[in-house]
Amino acid sequence: LCLTLFSLGHAEVAEVCDEQVLLQEHLRKSESTCSVGVTMSGLTEKLDGDYMFSSTVYLKGDYQLTRFPSSVPTGKRTYNNYLSEHDYNTTLDKWIIFDGSGCGTPRDNCKLLAVCKSGCPDAPAQDFQGLWNAAVWPSGGSYKMTWDIMESGKVVSHAQASSSCCKRKSQPCDTCTSSTCSDSWLSFFAPSKCDDPTMTCCTSSPTRGCECKLEPTVCA
Repeated sequence: LCLTLFSLGHAEVAEVCDEQVLLQEHLRKSESTCSVGVTMSGLTEKLDGDYMFSSTVYLKGDYQLTRFPSSVPTGKRTYNNYLSEHDYNTTLDKWIIFDGSGCGTPRDNCKLLAVCKSGCPDAPAQDFQGLWNAAVWPSGGSYKMTWDIMESGKVVSHAQASSSCCKRKSQPCDTCTSSTCSDSWLSFFAPSKCDDPTMTCCTSSPTRGCECKLEPTVCA
């Protein structure tokens, strides 16, 4: 199954057949799912901040905010490429934060950094192409939560935190459309719009020609 992605619903940017990208697009279409980012405050200086939506996780650099389901319907599947068997089994159905840098193999498990004990959202898991995803943060509402802060597999402190789904910060090229950068049939006789230094929202693709550049998704 393939999907043609669009930049902000305007400029065609790619055709992809990757399941994770398909899941991401599926979740973005759900108004009830936070598809921009989750803003955390009150955890620790390192853990606070914006965790940006990325299919089955929310990312803040190497830190990953996610949730694994304890039960998976027949015919569906889930996976754990990150945590030790103990950490995985003891945190099922709980929102967690782990450090995903330089890990993700059976011999090199990722470090568990925080576990939500109460107050976190409990939205139903979602199915897409047989993948059962429990990391579904609601797009509305704010949450007052209690988290365990972890070090070396042990709880070292508790944190009273708050969070909510953030709004996307507008970017200079959000208004760029396919007609902004696309070259007409006359472009054979004239310079491409991507060669015009004033067309700062246009970028050249080796396969698709001149098109709108992708703007980053960040919290406002």
